Amino acid sequence: MVVENKNKIELLFNVVEKQMGVNQKEIKGLRKNKEVVTARNIVGCILNTELGLSFKESARAIERDRTTILYYIKVLDNNINYFKFFRENYNAISDKFWSKMSRADAEDIELQIQNLHIEIDKLTEIKNKLYLN
Repeated sequence: MVVENKNKIELLFNVVEKQMGVNQKEIKGLRKNKEVVTARNIVGCILNTELGLSFKESARAIERDRTTILYYIKVLDNNINYFKFFRENYNAISDKFWSKMSRADAEDIELQIQNLHIEIDKLTEIKNKLYLN
């Protein structure tokens, strides 16, 4: 999982759970009922097509093989066009996810700022040691 996208991926799993009642453990698990399979497919598609993660990164996030994501993308248009259950859940999850994305982006930026402060403190300490010598 790409570190920069950790909050976004967690946000997506949370949105899916609220929308479909399928949690992250179930998505990563082996169950194959309609709700779980649909949720897994939607997460895989959004990770790849909307978040821009590679096939490998998207597959890793749902604990599947990259060929699974390739298949999800291949059938995405048909699923949206011909399966009402898929289409309604996909659209609702995507809309809710993107409406909450700015908060996840802000959290990611906050983490980056915290890491930069730590690095600045370390560099300042090294600089001070150099001046003392």
